[in-house]
Amino acid sequence: MKLLSVNAAQTATFEIDTPSQGLIFSELPFGAKIKVDLVTANSNDVNRIPEVAIEELMDIYCYLGLDHLRNVDNVQSKYIRSPLVLFSADGVLPFDDDTKYKVTLTNLGGATFDIFNMDNSRLGTPMMVKRGEVRSTISERTENYLNVDFLLFSGATEPTKLTFLTNDLRADGTTQARKVEVSREQMAAYKHSFEVSKYDDATGLYSNGLVSIGYPIDQLDAITIHHDTAAGEDLKYLTVDYKATQTRLLK
Repeated sequence: MKLLSVNAAQTATFEIDTPSQGLIFSELPFGAKIKVDLVTANSNDVNRIPEVAIEELMDIYCYLGLDHLRNVDNVQSKYIRSPLVLFSADGVLPFDDDTKYKVTLTNLGGATFDIFNMDNSRLGTPMMVKRGEVRSTISERTENYLNVDFLLFSGATEPTKLTFLTNDLRADGTTQARKVEVSREQMAAYKHSFEVSKYDDATGLYSNGLVSIGYPIDQLDAITIHHDTAAGEDLKYLTVDYKATQTRLLK
């Protein structure tokens, strides 16, 4: 089902009141931004995706294995062949007249394109994206990310490393604490593993489409993000919660 046709616009806002797993765009300009809010009849709006560049969401989807390839027209500076925006990784969300998503698109640069609904599955788990920050004067910050599955470092600076403790279950039923350190180089190597993730329609060449480094995490009570204060920049990043786990179902 077509939801909207955008014609030579700088911005666009619309609501989705029918079950949806996400949006299919006929094309999107480079640098377009999107914001998604949950709107309900009897409460205030709840932000599900803060205003982010479409490239940041594409990075997340590629890392998570949800949308492996971005097709680009570098001559006209746009993404082509139906780029996606996903509201859930595992199914549709049950929107209706009283519970809906409000989508705001900005920085469109006068683009013209169509937007289609994606309704092809059973009910799923909402994907939630939030902002995180380590201030420029702080060398490290510890967060409880029990319900976070992925970190994307899409700001002006990158972490020097991530550290956390995990309790490993041994064969005899006991647990053993283990300290884990993920270096910036290790995260860069993980990014490089997605080498064939962008296709240039004009040249026919594949390359690494990922813009930012990111790393998966899983049910960590405490993770420490280390930051080089000499950079003089706040470390800004996105957290992604997309898995249906028991701890999330209880909240």
